Amino acid sequence: MQLSDSAGSFSNPQNIGTISNRNHADSITAYIPYNAPLSNLYRLRVTGTSPPDTSINTSPLRIITIPAAVTIAGPEPGCIGSGVNKYYTSQKETGVNYNWSLSGGGTFTTNQDTMYVTWTNPGIRTISLNTSNICGSGSFVNKQVTISNPPPTATPVVNKQAAGYIHLLPMPDKIHWAIIGTGMIR
Repeated sequence: MQLSDSAGSFSNPQNIGTISNRNHADSITAYIPYNAPLSNLYRLRVTGTSPPDTSINTSPLRIITIPAAVTIAGPEPGCIGSGVNKYYTSQKETGVNYNWSLSGGGTFTTNQDTMYVTWTNPGIRTISLNTSNICGSGSFVNKQVTISNPPPTATPVVNKQAAGYIHLLPMPDKIHWAIIGTGMIR
């Protein structure tokens, strides 16, 4: 049995199987090379040596493999209140199923190779993606995203003064303003 090139031509066919047991001459076990380029134009033909004969070309044959290894791209770190964040695969393939999940901290929708996340809670969150097609399972990948609270929206108010420092409310990450000598903050 011979396999055409990815364009369907038999100008340089590849032998992919032979009859190994003459008692079962109705079957040929053939192996498609792992590194065969993906295409839906391949053709198969059977050649014989006794008597010499070549079959008529078959209808086009589609060769596919399990989905390619991918990574997840998208913003990191993230912030609550930043709107919808887009995460997507590093490579989109036809015929691949994309199964997205989120470890918490937000809501999401998906559209094939893309996930749209609205972050609702701070913390380290994990976006997961599992790919598959009719040949089997492909990549299972994760992306960790650190989600922070939004910046404060309240105007800081002086609430206490001590030894040259004025503490402000709210105090994001312990910001201190220093007064040196008799200076003033306006």
